[in-house]
This record gives sequence, structure tokens and C-alpha cells, in this order.
Amino acid sequence: MTFGRFRKVTAIDNSLRCDSCPIQLKKGTIIQDRSRKMRFVNLIFVNEGNVTIDEIELKLIAFDTYGNTINWDDGKSYRLCTVSEISCKPDETCGEDDVVVLPSEECADCCVLITRVVTAGNVEMRFSETDYHVKNTKQQPNNAAGSAEKNLKLHRIMVRVLIASCCLYAAVLISGLVYRNVVAPARDESYIKQCLENGDFYAALYRIEKKGDTERRETVINQAVESCLGDGNYKSALSFASKSENPGLVGATLERVTGLLIGEGDYDAALEFAVAHKNQELQNAIYRRAVNDYINQKDFKSALVYVSLSGQDSLRDQVYTAAVDYYKGEKKFGLALDYALKTGEQKLMLTVYDDAILQYCAEENYNSAAYYIAKCNLPVDSVVTAEKKKEIYKLADRSFLRANTEVFYPSMTLNEKQKMFAAPISIWQRAYGVTRAGTLVASEGKFSWSGVVSVESSAQHVAALLADGTVVASGSNSNGQCDTGGWSRMIAVAAGQAHTVGLKEDGTVVACGSNDYRQCDVEGWTEIIQVACGSYFTLGLRADGTVVACGQNIAGQCNVSEWREITQISCGETHALGLRADGTVVASGVQRSEKCNVSEWTNVTAVSAGVSHSVALTAEGKVLMAGGTDGSCGNVSGWSNIVAVAAGNGNVLGVDRYGNVFCVGNGKVPVTALQDLVGAY
Repeated sequence: MTFGRFRKVTAIDNSLRCDSCPIQLKKGTIIQDRSRKMRFVNLIFVNEGNVTIDEIELKLIAFDTYGNTINWDDGKSYRLCTVSEISCKPDETCGEDDVVVLPSEECADCCVLITRVVTAGNVEMRFSETDYHVKNTKQQPNNAAGSAEKNLKLHRIMVRVLIASCCLYAAVLISGLVYRNVVAPARDESYIKQCLENGDFYAALYRIEKKGDTERRETVINQAVESCLGDGNYKSALSFASKSENPGLVGATLERVTGLLIGEGDYDAALEFAVAHKNQELQNAIYRRAVNDYINQKDFKSALVYVSLSGQDSLRDQVYTAAVDYYKGEKKFGLALDYALKTGEQKLMLTVYDDAILQYCAEENYNSAAYYIAKCNLPVDSVVTAEKKKEIYKLADRSFLRANTEVFYPSMTLNEKQKMFAAPISIWQRAYGVTRAGTLVASEGKFSWSGVVSVESSAQHVAALLADGTVVASGSNSNGQCDTGGWSRMIAVAAGQAHTVGLKEDGTVVACGSNDYRQCDVEGWTEIIQVACGSYFTLGLRADGTVVACGQNIAGQCNVSEWREITQISCGETHALGLRADGTVVASGVQRSEKCNVSEWTNVTAVSAGVSHSVALTAEGKVLMAGGTDGSCGNVSGWSNIVAVAAGNGNVLGVDRYGNVFCVGNGKVPVTALQDLVGAY
């Protein structure tokens, strides 16, 4: 009997009865799901009692075709199942919709015992196996008669029974021989044939193995392998191959499986099979095939992924070279140079270097041009001359150079390093600016200094970095803060309240002036690329984007040890700012102070910290300000096209791309003398 994908296997014997139990098994059926190769038992019970039943607990024992007990998933020989909330009234049936999954598709019979019943009144009844007996058992007739005639009849009956028993025994013996030698093999053969037709190779092999037919077992295994390969069930194919007595079948099947997966482009799945079977030679072959296929598809990124997995450097160079040739032919010289750079071979880089740099310049992509000039660090040739390199560096965004310090810094000249963090303007009580001619101009007083690159000022003095690497200073020298005459090969300078700090080309730092708060304890600093001074503290930015500090820390302004990926620093009176590579800003100092409310700033290219406020320059040329909300620091919301900005003692100084100078805030510092500044384009 067949319905849908299910097939009836057998009916369950319901001859067991417990007279004290109100619930009796009326009908039981075992069915098989062909598609999932699972067997279920469906039970129907009848309520012969006079109360409504709410819950039934069953004890199920499963047997195979030979009467052997089959253990369940938990290893027990039985399983307790519960049918709950059934509301089975007297003389009604229940359980029709409840199906239990049997432990194996080999289950051919099932013993069902009701072990517990709960009534609607919450009365619980329990039963054991001793409560059950076979129903409708007929009583043996009592033939014990005293008469001789009856004894004779009984004797004749016994003789006949004995003869019948002997005949029956002979018939059973003969039928057993016939069954074992004729019927059983025929049934087995029919079952095996049916299993093979249905694709149930596991069941077929089980029967064949029991028969001990080794030759046919190998045939079925090979047939199963071919069938699974055809269906794309590669895992099962390898599982069947592993059952073979032929040691080479697994390897051959594995090669076919990986070959089919490679043909489908699924290299990951192919590698999983090769790794699972610990076949290193096959793994290497898959890596090579994947890399070559992706090279042919011009998908070099995917090719490099498999190169990394394989660990074969020769494959990596193969990908790089192929990428260079392809992008060179497509006239995408930038991409070609990027891959050539990865090989580290100058000869290969030179084949596309000039074209790539010129292409970037034609596209006005000076950041990329500068990046690859610094990254390749090739000898100057006829196209990218020293002058051309200088011009490109000048046109590149300073924020981009700062964000990629590890690339640019090693190949930069002294002057290029000076300009990376050069401050073209500065303000405290007075305003200062560096002109394009290299002179210093101020809102008050005149200076005869020439070759000025950067300027820093405090309330008491001003210090300037010159292009020749020396530092000059003017103003109060009460603490020796202007004693910079012996400094040389300097690339940056910073000024505090009464101390001055200078950064050498080799990354070390020097200082002069007051050291009351150890703000000049910079002797051990190395690999520094920028310095900044607060009133009584000093910060140093390392090439790796971390920051070191010394000096007064009364407001937590020196708590910068956790800063990472910093590209610029600035110090105010009692707080500090750090610009991250992603354009966001961090602050140290009194965090509840408005001047440190910079966490929302984005797309920032430069920062400057004042006494009671912080300012930042965005990529769009706008100026942001935190602190000074009472208006004492002025309003910068209307400024645009700004290229340089500086915060001071309650004021802000800015220069736009057209050379206009703006100043707002404390005292309205005059800026008419600040003309032709280097910050203007």
C-alpha cells in the first residue's frame, strides 16, 4: 500500500492487554518515508474507561526483521513517549495525528505498552509489563476422564498428534530448508534489486555483506560511487569509495570529485575535500589551477587570495607580473605600478613608473603620484626629476602626506619634512604669518628673519623654523626659552609658556627654557615626526601614529598613551587635540569642558588648540569650533575656502585660498600687516 512518498511497512500486533488500564491500543501502523529513509509509527488508542483521559505515556520497543531489539538515539532499548492534552472521552479514539520516529529504517515491528495514564481529574495511573497478558487466550479443555474408553480415545488422539507433529516437524524442516536455500535468497535478491533501483545503496550493501558476496559488494560500491558522482553528492561518493577493498578507489574518486568541483569553479569545496583527505599534492594542484584560472579571468585579487592560502611565493610573482602586463595594456598604469611595486623588482617597476606618475598628474591626482614616488623610491630618471618630485609633493594634500607618514617620511628631504607639519600662521596676543617670500610678518613689530618655514608663539615669545634647519626666537628669555642658537638640522619647532621644543631630522627632540613641570624632559624620545607645546607640557607624535607626553598633567592633558593612528597634534593651555587618519578628532584634558567636545567632528584635515577653545579645518575649507560658546572667541561659521587656521588666547586666525586673512575673538588682533602669506594658493 503506497500513499504519497510514504509506504506502509507493517501493522503492529495489539494482542497485549492490560485489564486495569482504560486505554487500549486499537490500531498501530509502521510507515516509511522513502525520500528521507526514515520509519515512523502511527498509533490509534480507544478509551474503554468511564473517565476522560488527558495524557498517555507509552513505552516503545523496536525490533528488526529478525526480532532483534534496535536501540534508540540515547542507546536505550526502549523510549518513553507522551501524548498530551488529548481530551479522549469514553468510547472515543485518539492519537491518530501523533507520529513517532523510529530509531532505524530497519525497524520491522514495535511493542507498545501503556505505562502511565492521567485523567481529566489529574488522577495518575501507572502500569508495568507484568500487568499485560495476551487477550482472548483460550483455555485448554479438560479431557481427564476416568473411563478406559476415554483413555483409549485419548491415546489414539495422542498418537495422531504425535504423527501429525512428526509430519509437521518434517514439513517445517523441509520448508525451512526450502526457505533458507530458495525463498530467502530470492527475497534477498528481490530486496537488493529494489534497493538498487531506489538508489538505496547502503541497504543493498548491508544485505550483500550479510550474504558474504565480496565480488558483488565491490560492484555495488563502484555503482554507488558513479551514481553519487552523477548526482553531485560527492561526500557520499567518497564515503562509498572508502568501503572498497581497492585501496586506489578513494584516491581516484577524490581526484574526480575535485576535478568536477574545479570545473564548476568551486575551488573552496575542492580544497575542503583535499584537506579532509590530507592530500597535500592535490591541494597544491588545486591552488595552481585556481590561481591560473583567476589570472586568465583577470581577477587578480582572487588569485592572490589563493596564493596566500598556498604559501607559494612563486605563484604570487606570477600574479603580479600578469597583472602588470594586463593593466599596462589597458593603459591603467597606476594599477600596473601598484602590482609592480609589490614584486619589489625595480626593473619591472621602471616599465610603468613614468607612465603611471604622468597619468596621475594628468588626472590632477597628485596624492597618488606622490604616494607611488615615495613608495617606489626609484632613482630619478628623465621624467620624474627631482624638480618634478618636489612639484608633486607641493601639490599633494598635506593631510594625505601626514596620514601616510610611514611611506613619505623616509624619502623626504629636510625641507619636505619641515613643510609636512609647518605652521604658516600663529596667534596668541599677537598674530604672526609666514609669507611666500619666506619672511615673518606680525600684527605688532617687524622681523628681519628670512627663509622662514614655520612659526610658533606663546604669550611671552615667538620661535621660527628656518629652511636651513636652524631655529630663531624672540621675546622674553627669562627662562632661556629663546636659547635656540645652537640648534641645527631641525624640522619642527613648538613654543610653550616659557619653553621651546625642537625636532631634529633624526627623530630626536631638544628643548630649552623652564622645566618646572618636566616639560623639557624629551631626551629619550625617538622616531618623532611632530612636536607641540601647551603652557607647561609637551607632546610628541611618533611615526607609528602614537603620542608621548611630558610635563604638567593637572587636567589630564598628558593622558594620550591610548591614542592610535594620529596624524597631527596640537596643544592649548591645559588640553590637547589629536587628528586621526580617518578625519576624526580626540581630545585630552578636562573632558567635561566644552573645548574638548570634539567627538562629533568628521572629515577634518587640521586641528589647533587654544586657551579655552579648539578649532578644526575641514576638507571643504570650513572651520569648526568647540568652546568659547559665550562668543568671546568670535564666530567662524561663515568662513569658507580656508587653508590654514590657528587658535590662540580667546581668538582664531585664518587664511583663505585667495590670501584673505581673518581674525575674530579676544581684542580683535589687527591683521592688516599679514599679507601674501604662504597659506594662500
